[in-house]
Amino acid sequence: ALRISNFPAIASGADVAVTFASVASPVLAYVNFKGGVWLQVRVPPAVDLAPGVVALTVQFTGAEPVPRGGVTGQVYVRALKIARVDFSYYVPLPEVVAVRWCAVCQAGRTCLVNARCANAAK
Repeated sequence: ALRISNFPAIASGADVAVTFASVASPVLAYVNFKGGVWLQVRVPPAVDLAPGVVALTVQFTGAEPVPRGGVTGQVYVRALKIARVDFSYYVPLPEVVAVRWCAVCQAGRTCLVNARCANAAK
């Protein structure tokens, strides 16, 4: 989850554009709080990004309210609301979770067939 302070309230996940480097990430959930928003986003898979430090960018893309004293229907130029931070992105190394062996192997290329050895042992 991302906590972003000094950010406008959003009405839906479509009100923000979240990118890791140049890869867009969907907003799965959000919670507005006074002065900011919590965002739950999906980190792009390893095929889209190389491990290392990438720029995580959140940009407000929603509709701005009419400023105090403004007139509804007029266009007002607003400053972009963007939050950026370096994000350490890494792909964990493969890990052996379990090892099984047989005293007597099945005939063929694999020792275990349907999780059983040649002597029907598990």
